[in-house]
Amino acid sequence: MKNRLGIAILIMGFSGLVAQMLLLRELLIVFSGNELSIGIILANWLILEAFGCFFIGKKAESNKKELETFAVITIFFSLSLPTAVYFTRILKRIIGISIGESVGFLPILYSSFLILLPTSVFHGALFPLCCKLYSRFFANGPSSIGKVYVYETVGTILGGVVWTYLLIPYLHAFQIAVALAALNVLVLIVLLAHYWKLGMLQKITVAISSLLLLFSGCLLFAGGADKLHQLSIKAQWKDHDVVHYQNSIYGNICVVKSGEQYIFFSDGIPELITPIPDIGFVEKFVHLPLLAHPNPKRLLVLSGGAGGVINEILKHPSAKMIVYAELDPLFLELIRKFPTPLTEYELTHRKVKVKHMDGRLFLKMTKNRYDVILVGLLNPSDLQTNRFFTREFFSLAKKKLNEGGILVIGLPGSLTYLNDELRNLNNCIFNTLKSVFPYVRVFPGEGTNLFLSSNSEEISSFNKAQLVICLRERGIKVDVLVARHI
Repeated sequence: MKNRLGIAILIMGFSGLVAQMLLLRELLIVFSGNELSIGIILANWLILEAFGCFFIGKKAESNKKELETFAVITIFFSLSLPTAVYFTRILKRIIGISIGESVGFLPILYSSFLILLPTSVFHGALFPLCCKLYSRFFANGPSSIGKVYVYETVGTILGGVVWTYLLIPYLHAFQIAVALAALNVLVLIVLLAHYWKLGMLQKITVAISSLLLLFSGCLLFAGGADKLHQLSIKAQWKDHDVVHYQNSIYGNICVVKSGEQYIFFSDGIPELITPIPDIGFVEKFVHLPLLAHPNPKRLLVLSGGAGGVINEILKHPSAKMIVYAELDPLFLELIRKFPTPLTEYELTHRKVKVKHMDGRLFLKMTKNRYDVILVGLLNPSDLQTNRFFTREFFSLAKKKLNEGGILVIGLPGSLTYLNDELRNLNNCIFNTLKSVFPYVRVFPGEGTNLFLSSNSEEISSFNKAQLVICLRERGIKVDVLVARHI
């Protein structure tokens, strides 16, 4: 019995970590979240776990039938997780928010609280019950509680390892949720089997657990979990043709098809549109800095290169080598899986070298120097992207530029009005660039403000007449960046 109970406690810790990470990831997709969203979600999880532990668990402790209570709560916990995953995916429809629309602080707070409520509360209630069970069967006093902590901690650590290396790469959310439910009821059956002869209640609990195990097995091995997965995706992305939906260790990637266009979403945020990108943006983002440089030969693109940017760079006859660093290998894998003439041309061109690694890490490790470095991350909204908008990063980029080289970054902007947040953001980045580079040139734009930074004074004197002459001399054909639009 001691070993059985120890395994049950270990699985409790394992299940708590996996359930937490699963719902956290699903909610971040809905919220297009950053660290603030993560903080709110985790705070709700901890509050609800504490509530379940203190109120439900303590009340259940006074019940003489701790084992039966533990069994019932485990069953409810197992059922609540797949249900929470489904309601998370239809959450935007429930609260009336469309795809791509940001979710505010209050909706994140109350909706994540309600989604997490059953799973967190039931899991929190299990811990004091495990402590009571261990004390009851082994009568070790306070030391038994310490052993429960050890078992639970080992299970949590194991859950983190399994989540990272086995669950995320190979299973989708419903497979994980159903498999976790099956694991819990299987352990429950093994735990209760020892008490088969004690009464009708235990027999009923074992029978229900066995049915749940059988049902979970059917869902996993007969395609039921896959059908639930597809139905929930259709409900989540209503009126959109989702051709691929997959998690990587870095986030969720969803590929939507609209006519002949593919839109790649990363955690609910559109990252790439192909084969017809935002022509005005990519032409401005690429040609302004490359035309301001007298002879751009070696270029580095840190994220956001596929889908237009590399294609525009290749129009410059001086470009001899283009290095494109992208963090998530799955993102590039899916671009190749759903090819368009544009992306196929970009990623297979002999001048293009693709690096599957973090852009900042690559810049730190490379010994090469570049004429132009383009940062394709345009909105410093979380810690991952903020790393590319710091004084330290700008200093690193400066060291990797050739004489007269240009660093290019973009920020959210407008030609008509900047609210206080955008004004402060643009001012902050401009001043930080000025503390590193002697010359910084800003090109305001509708949607994106472009910042060119260099040691060369030429970017400050570069004007419309020179741009038109360079376009003509280099034989570059453009659609939007023409004289009458500049």
